[in-house]
Amino acid sequence: MKGLARALDGGALVLAALAVAVLAAGRLRLAGMTLERAEDLVVVLALVVGARLALAPVTLPRVSPRALVAGGVAVYVLVMGVVVVTRHVALRTHALDLGYYVQVVWSLAHGHGARVTLPPMHAWGDHFSPILYLFVPLGWLAPGAIALLLAQTAIFAAGAVVMAGFATRRLGDARAAAGFAVLYLLNPTLHGINVRDVHPTAFAIPLVIAAAWAVDAGRPAGAAVAVVAALAGREDAAIAGVGFGVWLAAARRRWVVGVAMAILCVGLLWLDMNVLMPHFRGEPYPHLVKRYAYLGHTLPEVLASVVVRPWRWMPVVFTPEKAFHLLALLAPLGFLPLAAPRAAAAALPGLAVGPDGCRRVPSSSAPASCRSCSPRAR
Repeated sequence: MKGLARALDGGALVLAALAVAVLAAGRLRLAGMTLERAEDLVVVLALVVGARLALAPVTLPRVSPRALVAGGVAVYVLVMGVVVVTRHVALRTHALDLGYYVQVVWSLAHGHGARVTLPPMHAWGDHFSPILYLFVPLGWLAPGAIALLLAQTAIFAAGAVVMAGFATRRLGDARAAAGFAVLYLLNPTLHGINVRDVHPTAFAIPLVIAAAWAVDAGRPAGAAVAVVAALAGREDAAIAGVGFGVWLAAARRRWVVGVAMAILCVGLLWLDMNVLMPHFRGEPYPHLVKRYAYLGHTLPEVLASVVVRPWRWMPVVFTPEKAFHLLALLAPLGFLPLAAPRAAAAALPGLAVGPDGCRRVPSSSAPASCRSCSPRAR
């Protein structure tokens, strides 16, 4: 047993070192293999560490929950801050999506409105992200990509604080809640998002957790502020809003509020797609419906298909590829979300995105990544 435990310890150290190397370099060749996705290594690392702890539990030093969360946040900001900055300096970032948002923030900060040159257009006609107005001070004080990358890292790190508060209220145990906060910071999905440019829609991750915490704490105003901020990240964040409504209805049995939330988010999505964004774009908005094109060509058709044509979306939601994706998402969490299926149902709106909703664009200088093509062409 001791020999196996030591072997697992050694394997974990090797995997951790490889993950850090891939995060910093973007790509690593080893024994004829090319390693490009550090998050895949972290998933395997989580499985190895889980097997090691199951084989021989480790007694951890006693640290106060607050100190553990604060230390985890500090380490995350430091390590991931170094990673995202060095990747940018090493030319591992992209015009889309990092350069796009750098231009938006700079233009807003200098009074030119939300303008971009990729190609020249009003940014709100491509993606509606009013939350970027909050970043205007960065455009004054520290214009450029590095400030945005570090700001995103700080936003993601703050999610550990709200996770600790949410888990403490649910579990009644601050130490266990601190453990969940650390799991959040170690989650490879979070790392994968953070190292690939800037994505305002991903700010919904900590904001939705904050909204759930506020709901359980009986603070509807706080929940509303968090939800509005999440929806301001991008027009398709409304899908996460629908999922939050599902969570309210199914997991918290607040059926009226949950259904109302889902309806309001669908209405907001329709308003963005059919009124606001076409106004700024000068033509119909094409992006989101493409992701659900197998359900219909307009938002009402998509919604009708969800209700009356389940045979269309079920083969898309339940596929081997998405099953593997869910496996990778759940493995670092010890598959604990499966213990709360009503809460997990909130993921269904996102899982219904069609297989062609995002195209992969390979590059000779970067791994294949989810990158937007030209705003006019998308």
